Amino acid sequence: MVPVALSQSGRGRPKVPQPSPSASQPQPIKIPAAAAVIKQEQSGTTSRFVLQDGITVIINEQHNAPIAAAEVYFKVSQLDESFSMSATRRLLQHMLLRGTVLRPGDRALADLRAIGALIEADSSLDGASLSIVAPTDRINDALAIQADMVQNPSLDEDAMRREIPLVIE
Repeated sequence: MVPVALSQSGRGRPKVPQPSPSASQPQPIKIPAAAAVIKQEQSGTTSRFVLQDGITVIINEQHNAPIAAAEVYFKVSQLDESFSMSATRRLLQHMLLRGTVLRPGDRALADLRAIGALIEADSSLDGASLSIVAPTDRINDALAIQADMVQNPSLDEDAMRREIPLVIE
């Protein structure tokens, strides 16, 4: 006796729900009306916006990876400041990572890690930056934490005393 090969066309199987296309798209970030765009430029996949309050926003879209990055950059040249102000800039950069009024201690960093984001603070000859990289579906959460770090640093006196020797080195 020859075995009979059986196959199924799939018509009798239960349907597996497919993800909706709108669920995979991140929600747009809502920008307050006070942050009106006064100048806009575009070159390829890079857009540059100058806001009414003088803040410059640069967006470079790369759709080959499911991540998003945001950088807050404080543009200050060493030519514009004395050595003591340079040390103050580095101290502020360190203190931005030491917690906020709403997220004391390491809670801001822990919140970023919990959503899968990375953060880096850097200081260079022409300024200081606070950068985050996060999964695209969590970028709004990461931006909220980054904004809290920049707008509401705790600047705890004891933490500053501990950081000053590190900055001086």
